[in-house]
Amino acid sequence: MNHSHRPPGESGYRWGLFVEGLRDSAPLALSIAAYGLVYGVVAAQSGMSLADVIFADIVVFSGSAQLVAVEMIRANASVFAVFSATLVMSLRHLLMGLSLAPRVRHVSRAPRCILAYLLNDESYALMISRTGGTQFPLGYAFGVGLATWLSWLAGTVAGACGSLGMPDPGRFGLDFAFVAVFLALLVLQLKDRTTLLAALGGGIAAALLAAMLPGNWYILAGTATSCLLGMAMEPRGFETPPVGGFQQ
Repeated sequence: MNHSHRPPGESGYRWGLFVEGLRDSAPLALSIAAYGLVYGVVAAQSGMSLADVIFADIVVFSGSAQLVAVEMIRANASVFAVFSATLVMSLRHLLMGLSLAPRVRHVSRAPRCILAYLLNDESYALMISRTGGTQFPLGYAFGVGLATWLSWLAGTVAGACGSLGMPDPGRFGLDFAFVAVFLALLVLQLKDRTTLLAALGGGIAAALLAAMLPGNWYILAGTATSCLLGMAMEPRGFETPPVGGFQQ
């Protein structure tokens, strides 16, 4: 149900959306923690202390970028190479932020900054799946973002603390948790011809460019292809939420 104004008892309304976000994130939290466990083990075995791992979780909070950075550090890559690779890996966050900007334009700066910090692949996909691209419940977004951050932190800390004598977690298939999460989220998004063609186009572009481009540029290229296809096939876009950005 859509509301043209903020409902009575706004604090309770926000809290209800926040709890709903936490609840919906529970299945994702398990897989994120498993992926964090993989990173924590690799990071600790690469020489990072527990404090280093926690610091990276707080400052960076990007699983793929953190894992790539650790692997490159283990290979004695230069600081410039590590910075460049993680920058490319994180450029998709720019696209996610741009797509959400119109939905939160009426929200004050502080909540927007917090949301930007908590934004990641899983939380973005879950928020878009929940809203359908036409509304943006801010309390729900905070619940999802906090749940994903806490599960990532818990997984990385557990991996770092238990890394001594632990074999490569990839041997047990835990590294597939990250892929499994996004396959599940992708299936939930395939609701019509537009989303199906956008997903196929992005996947094909990424697969072809992976063999042609160095590094991880194919990820950004595949993402951009999906975005462009979606925009071309559905030019009307989405409905801007009312002042305050609160809808249900």
